[in-house]
Amino acid sequence: MKLLARQDGRLRFQLRGPEAGALQWLLARYPLHDRCGQSLGPRAQAPCAEADDLLRQALAEQQAERRAWLQTLPVTGPEAKPPALLELDPEHAEWLLQILNDLRIGAWTRLGRPDEKAERRLTAPEQLEWLAVMELAAQFEMALIAGLHAGEGPAAPAEEA
Repeated sequence: MKLLARQDGRLRFQLRGPEAGALQWLLARYPLHDRCGQSLGPRAQAPCAEADDLLRQALAEQQAERRAWLQTLPVTGPEAKPPALLELDPEHAEWLLQILNDLRIGAWTRLGRPDEKAERRLTAPEQLEWLAVMELAAQFEMALIAGLHAGEGPAAPAEEA
């Protein structure tokens, strides 16, 4: 994924070869990380129960809004002629970054939260999928972060995922 331009905060990326299909494959797995189960404090504390319910409701609404937005994400798939283009306004670039981060963390959790220095042992076939999700999400995150922090105008050609 290569940043073509950043103008007025809008990002324009080019996805070459299988990148558009890989991004669609990845985003189809959202949400992987269930942030709706988070709590503000120990679940035994009664004062936190109402706040926890409000937090879960807000996170569920946010997740639903982002899932709906992903359905409209303007990325052409593998059936389209490459290169595909992806244009994002600043708010949606942040959304995509958060979605990718949720996917990466969710895959990491499903892999048993391995230490980066620990040897990776795949003991089940689905672990290969979670490893692919984790690695792909990280690559697309890096391209987005680079785009969000790039200067105005055309990007340097080395910004690829």
